[in-house]
Amino acid sequence: MSNSETHPPMERRFLWRWLAAVAVVAAMVGLRAHSGVAAHSTVRVPLPMVDFECTSGQGPRPCDGLGDHACPIVPQRPFPRLGEAPSRPSATWRRGETVQVTWSRNNHPPVGFVRLALVPTPVGLSVAAHARYSFWWGCWGSGQVGCGDNKRLCDDDRSSKVFRRSVRVPTSIPDGVYVLGFVWYGGALRNSEYLSIRPYWSCAYVRVRGGPGPTATFPRRFVPGVPGPGLPLPSTPDQRRRMCVSGIDRLGPCDRFQGNCSSRRLMWLRPTEWVGTRTPPPLTRRMYM
Repeated sequence: MSNSETHPPMERRFLWRWLAAVAVVAAMVGLRAHSGVAAHSTVRVPLPMVDFECTSGQGPRPCDGLGDHACPIVPQRPFPRLGEAPSRPSATWRRGETVQVTWSRNNHPPVGFVRLALVPTPVGLSVAAHARYSFWWGCWGSGQVGCGDNKRLCDDDRSSKVFRRSVRVPTSIPDGVYVLGFVWYGGALRNSEYLSIRPYWSCAYVRVRGGPGPTATFPRRFVPGVPGPGLPLPSTPDQRRRMCVSGIDRLGPCDRFQGNCSSRRLMWLRPTEWVGTRTPPPLTRRMYM
């Protein structure tokens, strides 16, 4: 695998694409700042590529505005800021290390799943690649902690809360720079008993260097976690230990909120990869070669 860390120089043939990307980003930021609408959910730690999330289909922040995107559009600058390019990843992790990933709550109830992936940069925008290289699932609304008066960390949450989970870096990954892919799916608006939020994506550039391995395989994990306050459904101890409240158990069927998606009631679910006795195959070192 070639994992280039060299950012391509600005050339004349890329000028219009760069200007268009900057205009799109400016419009998105302006909409968020002036519309009075809170954001949905974005990676806060490590520092994301851009400071907003995106969604599938049409909307104020579409992921697929330039094709098959699993990440927001990033402006191409001659001198990229920290986290904006593979040449400037916002974190360095070791294989096998336990790291903390934080994402914004933004006033939403603790509903839905979160999935994390570490994707080789050449295919870092591919939705299919994010599924292939996914390594960790959890309840989106678990691990609630305070974020004080740190606006960058708290984002738009009025109660100064975020979600923070500990995850283990896969040991099967070779050294290199990767796209950390975050997606929240199955979410709902406050006081709703139905699926009411389409999937939202956020990404960060992360360098993996050192640590044990690379090993031949690494098991993927579903770790529900302890849900935060405000669950819209009653629960049993077994449900809270093994499941999450969500409107859907997989990405795909309701990415664009088509058909009867808005009539799907919230339920206690497990990701489709872990339904019954099913478990997804492990990550392998060969996947990255």
